[in-house]
Amino acid sequence: MSDFGIYEHVVTRETGRGTKLGRGILLVLLFLGIAGLLWLGLVWKIFPLFLGISVAAAFLAFLLFRRYSSLEFEYTVAEGTVTFAEIYGKSARRVIHEVDIRTCVAIAPEEDARIADFEATDIYYAVSSMEVENVYGMAFESAKGKKTVIYFEATEQALRMFRVYNPRATVMKTVR
Repeated sequence: MSDFGIYEHVVTRETGRGTKLGRGILLVLLFLGIAGLLWLGLVWKIFPLFLGISVAAAFLAFLLFRRYSSLEFEYTVAEGTVTFAEIYGKSARRVIHEVDIRTCVAIAPEEDARIADFEATDIYYAVSSMEVENVYGMAFESAKGKKTVIYFEATEQALRMFRVYNPRATVMKTVR
């Protein structure tokens, strides 16, 4: 891709041990709830009704787990604009922010003083983890007038494109 084309980068959020444990507990509770409904159906002799309710609950749980089981963050750079989005379950996409690169105050590594001194009221994390390399912050004033910082995983191609549109705000550093 050229420096003036469209660039897209996607990262998957790492799930922590607590998230996996929470999902496991929720699954066990769901199983016990369905088993309890089936038992009540047998005891009250209206098994078909409770069987239908149990199947509907299991199907609903499957849909919810599938949709929210993975969370990805995507940023797309096109024509001087960067769009940050969340992707749930590889199917539902929600735009977080759309930013004109020329209006950014700073595009710098997360530890840079310009990001720390910006005093943002809104902070978004579009990274797999804050411990990974190449975490950059993009500081800007949103359309609603709020000071905003979005943390994202920068790539060399993206930084070159940011540098074209806003050389004063972009801090170049060796990234993957």
